[in-house]
Amino acid sequence: MAEKSWESDRGSYCLGDLSYAVGAGHKWMPREAGRTYRNKSEYQNIITIISVLLYEDDYDNKLIEPVTKKGLIESGGRGIYKAR
Repeated sequence: MAEKSWESDRGSYCLGDLSYAVGAGHKWMPREAGRTYRNKSEYQNIITIISVLLYEDDYDNKLIEPVTKKGLIESGGRGIYKAR
């Protein structure tokens, strides 16, 4: 994506539902990883999303492999976004 002028929207942060606290050992492994990207020169109102769900601990049915998801969000001009 960098070759096409897309840059990370949040820097290097990409892990979600993660904790380094001693008392929260169940959150030491990230549950999800994701990145948002922007190309401000060509697509000022578009944010792309790439994410991976590594495991799901809220349901009885466990994931047998990671789930990937991609998407686009378009700005409505006033900070309002809609998924496409």
